[in-house]
Formats: sequence, structure tokens, C-alpha cells
Amino acid sequence: MAQIHIGEVEAHCSVDTEQEDCIKEAECINDMCSCRNGRTTYPSCNPAPGGKKCSERCPHHQYCDAKLDECMCSNGGSTTSGCCTRKCRKYQSCMEGKCKCKYGKDSKSGRCKKKENVSIGTKPGGNCDCKEDQYCKKSGGVYKCFCGETRTLGECGESVTSTVAPNPQPDQPSPSPAMPSEVMPSIPQTGQLGEGMTALPGTCGRIVPSLISCTASSKHINSITTHDSQYDCKKAFDGDEECGEWPTNRNWYPQGQHNHVGSWVQAEFNQRITIKEVNIMNPAYTYRSPQAVEISFDGGERVDAELFIAGCRHWNQISLPVPVVSKTVKIKITKTQFTAGLFGFKEIAVIGCY
Repeated sequence: MAQIHIGEVEAHCSVDTEQEDCIKEAECINDMCSCRNGRTTYPSCNPAPGGKKCSERCPHHQYCDAKLDECMCSNGGSTTSGCCTRKCRKYQSCMEGKCKCKYGKDSKSGRCKKKENVSIGTKPGGNCDCKEDQYCKKSGGVYKCFCGETRTLGECGESVTSTVAPNPQPDQPSPSPAMPSEVMPSIPQTGQLGEGMTALPGTCGRIVPSLISCTASSKHINSITTHDSQYDCKKAFDGDEECGEWPTNRNWYPQGQHNHVGSWVQAEFNQRITIKEVNIMNPAYTYRSPQAVEISFDGGERVDAELFIAGCRHWNQISLPVPVVSKTVKIKITKTQFTAGLFGFKEIAVIGCY
């Protein structure tokens, strides 16, 4: 490839010049470079977030790749021509800042066509039918699926959950909304625990409130009432999704009403969690909704995300480029609509395995 910086690579290609047009982890399909491992984030086919050696702070929709030491588009796309602002769906890939169908559209339904079934380990130059947490790599003359976290051949389920429990259960999929990825009306409580129950090894889904403690930069104290705990950080992780404001308010707000950019709230777990998604519900009043956040973990990984959904009717769903193993999740406000007022979160849901 002629480009030096992978993040600047465009997705246009020709089958005849595939090796020159696409990075080695991709193939040319319908004049568009697409990741062989099935990821929708070309040219970020094997992302490694959490890098600290990028020459400058990566803007929104981008992250610092630890392997490349450069900014890459989190949802795919070129850092010069435009990143996709949301995660593309299956059978799509990002090109010129838009999600496009890899295999074309069905003439009747108008939906993206599905790929043909391809077995793991096809002939060289072939494809891999890998899962979201895997990547495709040539091994022994054929392409095979490797776990993105452990870099070992095969699925991630057992190797990921065994780091926190001796007898893991099969990995269960995290919620998958049937609408643009930023909108998530409800989160299935996969592995939800009832009152008095304890967590089972290998449980996957929304991390239940009983496993979460929290800290925050500050909390707002209402001088009119005596309910000092009303805006405590616990309100962001208590599982209460009722959409309402004061006096039935259940939000976390930092102290004061002036410029909350930089304010943060942090979820803390009693064991390491394999985190796949962080979903954020804003307060009921739309003007109190932060517009962007920085999500960071105890290993130094960091993801910037915009919150397109104001108010508490729907979730902002933020899927991590790769699962992150951590005992903490810190959400910092990086952008608000106004410089004065209360800005915080109604509810934060961490999706993963423990």
C-alpha cells in the first residue's frame, strides 16, 4: 500500500489491484475494501485501543491504536475523508464516513445481502467467518480465526471468562438492537440476579448493581431539600430506568451549575470484568444531557464517544472496538450544550462477562 498511515487509508478498490488498494487484513468486495474477519470498521480490522504514543489527542470517533501509534476511526472510515459516526451493522462496512452494504442490496427488500457461508480455514486469499471478538489470520497456509484478546486460535469464550472464574459458562451475546447502534430502548438483563442471589461464574450480560460500587468527581447538593444522596453516583448504577425529573429524580449530577466538562463518575467492580459495551442514558431534561464522553479503564485504554440521544427515552449504546478486561470504568464528560446548568447521567449500564 502507498499510504504510510493506516488510519488515512480509503476503502475504494478494484479486485485486480486488491493487494495495492487494501491493507493485508482486508479483501476487495464490490469495489470496497472490507475486513476479512468480518469487522465493519475498515481499515481498523484488528483494533488495539489504549495507545499512548499518538502525536496528538485523537478527536471524537477516533482512538489511539497501541500497535500503530496513530489515530484510527473507532467505527471505521478514513481519518482524512471521514469516520463513521456509528457502528455499522453486520454485512456493512464503512466507506467515506457512511455505512454501505458489502455484498450489495436486495432488490426486493432493500436490505443488505448476506454473505455466503464460509468455513473457518479456507484456501489462502479466502475469508474467515469470525466473531466480533476474533480476527482473521493466515496460519499453516489457510486463514483461521483467533481470539482478539488472547491471540490464541479459536473462540474467546473460555479463555476470556476463565480469567475471572474457574468454571466458565458459554458466552452469551450482548444485546443487539434492531436499529441504529446509538439507540437502545431496553437492555435485556441476561444473567440478572434476583434479591439475595450471588453471581454465577461466567455470567454474561448487564453487570448487576450489586456488583458495582462507585466514586465521582463530586455530587450536586440541592440546598432546597435535605436529600443529599439524591444526586449520588450510585443513582447512575442502580438499575432504575424510570424516566422522570425532580421530585422523582434519580440522576447523578456533579456539584455546581457551571461548566461540568471534566466531571466524571466511575464504576468499580470487586473482580475483573470483560467489558464489551458501555451504555448511557441521559437525564430526562434534554438540555441537561452531555453530548460527548471519554470512557477509560484501569489498564489505560480509552474510548471517546458522542452521545447522540438526549433525554432518557433511549440508550446511547457504545460498543468497544475490542473487549477490555478491567476492574473500573470511568466516564468523563467532554462536551455539553451549555456552559452553565446541571449535566449528568440518568443510568449507566456496563455489558460484559464476569
